[in-house]
Amino acid sequence: MGAVRLFEEGIQMKSRMARNGGSAGRGRRISLGLATLVAFALVGVTLAPRAAAHNEITLRVSQGLASLETNPTIAFGAQGQVYAAYGRDNGGLRDIIVGADQDGWVDDGVPAFTTFQVANDQPGVADWASSDHIPLLLDPAGSLYVAWVDSRTSGTTGTDIRVARSDTAGSSFGASVRVSDFSGLNAENYPVLAVGPSGVIYCAFTDNRLGTSDIWFSRSADQGGTWTANVRINDVANVNSQAVPHIAVDGTGRIFATWTDQRPGANRILFDWSDDQGATWHADQAIGRSSGQTWGSDVAVGRNDIVYLAWGDSRLGDNGVYLTRSYDHGVTWLPETRVNFMNNAGTVYPRIAVTPGGSVHVQWGGDGTYGASASELWTGLFRDDGTTWGANIWFAFAAYTYSIGVDPSGNIFAIWSQDDGGPNFEVYTRWIDLAPQPPANLRAVAGATGGSVTVTWNPNRELDLGGYAVYRSGPDSAYTQIATLPAGVTSFTDIGRSAGEWSYDVSAFDRFGHASATNTASVDIGPTTDTRLSALEAEINELNQKLADLQGNVTNLQSQNSDLRTELATATSALTTLKDQIAPAETLNGILLVMVVVLSVLTLFLATRNHRDRPRLAAAPWAPRQPPKDPPTTQGPEPPSR
Repeated sequence: MGAVRLFEEGIQMKSRMARNGGSAGRGRRISLGLATLVAFALVGVTLAPRAAAHNEITLRVSQGLASLETNPTIAFGAQGQVYAAYGRDNGGLRDIIVGADQDGWVDDGVPAFTTFQVANDQPGVADWASSDHIPLLLDPAGSLYVAWVDSRTSGTTGTDIRVARSDTAGSSFGASVRVSDFSGLNAENYPVLAVGPSGVIYCAFTDNRLGTSDIWFSRSADQGGTWTANVRINDVANVNSQAVPHIAVDGTGRIFATWTDQRPGANRILFDWSDDQGATWHADQAIGRSSGQTWGSDVAVGRNDIVYLAWGDSRLGDNGVYLTRSYDHGVTWLPETRVNFMNNAGTVYPRIAVTPGGSVHVQWGGDGTYGASASELWTGLFRDDGTTWGANIWFAFAAYTYSIGVDPSGNIFAIWSQDDGGPNFEVYTRWIDLAPQPPANLRAVAGATGGSVTVTWNPNRELDLGGYAVYRSGPDSAYTQIATLPAGVTSFTDIGRSAGEWSYDVSAFDRFGHASATNTASVDIGPTTDTRLSALEAEINELNQKLADLQGNVTNLQSQNSDLRTELATATSALTTLKDQIAPAETLNGILLVMVVVLSVLTLFLATRNHRDRPRLAAAPWAPRQPPKDPPTTQGPEPPSR
């Protein structure tokens, strides 16, 4: 919240300065100071989602002379060298200046431009009035190239595109070479350079040799010594003026070009590509909208040969910046995404830079017109190869011309020209020094004798790497840092560890102390050899004791078995004797049983016979005779006699 409030106060202060004559040098110095303060606060907020910290330093690149420095570009060598090119107008004499930090990050950790050299071989005739930046690049061999618009033969050939090369890290430049093969009087402007994977140098520019400006192309396979016959890129010539080209090359050597087709009242962005080093080109494509106000495109190639294209667009009634990308070398494009979030004071001309890790940075800001309203310089950050929105990062309040670059470590550099009062325009740069990547392929291996662990990892490739921090946790140890190692060391041996599981984390840090995330490796430490031998001996003794106990149990069981056999024999003998004793009793019992049966049958028989021989009675012997009753008064007939 504090950063946002500070930013709002900065905007309000800028508005008050503008109303009260803010173009004065004092006002600009106040604005610059506030801009620096706001940047430190605001960028810290916008990049908060990153786990790693970042650092920003703003420094002046140019020499502080009372002259006009403009159209800057920044480039980087493989070992961290930093180069800046810009145009200088000193009383009407125009030259191309190349400043160099020849050791870069390697020795001092901070870019320091210590050498400045005029690159054009004929002083005072280098022009940039029709150029959005001074082209600057390095080839794989480390040679430095710079291009410009040259007016030394303006009376016979008009303005020409020339290229010069330095093999001394910018300390000196050889004779320049004219790229155009047209011998007539014409105007050549807006040069751009690119280098292929094999070291071939490519140059595109505008040229009105056919009437209106077209986009022309040439290449050099001998480090800029000679250039091929010029080829027109755009399909239709002498209809609409074509302007502000940009080119890029992928890992296979395909060349991509984009530019503005300046149709009256309805600019549009065109795109084309070549797969034969620029000898032929495919049909032009309209990017974004096929009609309407679009302008100022730029193209870049990221990892996996993904092609990115950004441009300005007024479809919403303001100066919008849009980004699209292609996964099939520019044949088809994904739907475009709006990058900027606010109306801008000048006409935006976006620039693109892509880091080795797949972060895409789209820059926009000033309009390049001296004396016009100053524009803030911003960069939109997309992560994951342009698929994930990250943040809008503010760089400067008053950037009139600008460019962007990425060093081999992935740090993002913005460079711009700024009005420091009167005729004095200076070039400044600011970079976001991102934290290193976590160390890769982390491994932890226990020592052969136990009690030690060796941790190893792959070396980081960041040129501003400061070193590594090693952390440890274990069964009886809390998570804590145990070592700080210099950048060249990629292993650490930890001794005196007890048995149990131990975990090791390693992070990389740069020279500003920004630490990466950590990777983790774990290892299980067993007991020492002596401990294992003692444990084995104790186990053997325990087994021997158990065996002895078992043998005693067997002897005891055998004795019990013998006793049981004796008792069984005794019981068997007693049983036999008992049977012998019981046999006579069983015989007597049988005789008695027979006699009982016979007597029972005889008794039954006698009882039955006595019953049959007894006389039968008329009445029961127990029924007493009763005296006769009086006869009835009336008698019925007597029953008949039988």
